Amino acid sequence: KAGFLPPDELTEAKQVLAALESGARLPGGCTSKDACEAYCQESSHIEECFEFAVAAGFIPPEEVEQARKMMPLMARGEMPGGCRSKEQCEAYCSQEGNMEECITFFEKAGLMSQEDLEMFRKTGGKGPGGCQGMEQCESFCNDPANQSVCFEFAKEYGLIPEEELEHMKEGLAQ
Repeated sequence: KAGFLPPDELTEAKQVLAALESGARLPGGCTSKDACEAYCQESSHIEECFEFAVAAGFIPPEEVEQARKMMPLMARGEMPGGCRSKEQCEAYCSQEGNMEECITFFEKAGLMSQEDLEMFRKTGGKGPGGCQGMEQCESFCNDPANQSVCFEFAKEYGLIPEEELEHMKEGLAQ
């Protein structure tokens, strides 16, 4: 109420408090954010820190399973570019020269199907208009101004079965 904490830190503090009230324990008995972060940098503490992060809601429920698949690789220091967070990994993997390393990682972690891996290799990890990720590309392609670019991209990379291509061409022409 007094405004001592920025909104993002306040939200985080409330999440920690809720986790503690529901029986979770701070990793390694740490007593401050800095101490917890230092403790969790040690790969041998990854499981304990992961479980606390899940309990506190720091990892969105829809990402827990993916994160769980990455934990053994993280513990062994096998993350692309040595990244330690989703944001760091996304930043590293968005750089063109790191694509092959990231694809190998995605495959090893079981994060992508063979079909998706091949498409990632073909397209360089980018969609029409340079979009990245399903959400961003859907948003881009849902804009009527981008439909012809998206159509050409889908055609070029074989994303649309031949029989549907003719129907779509007719629709675009209309």
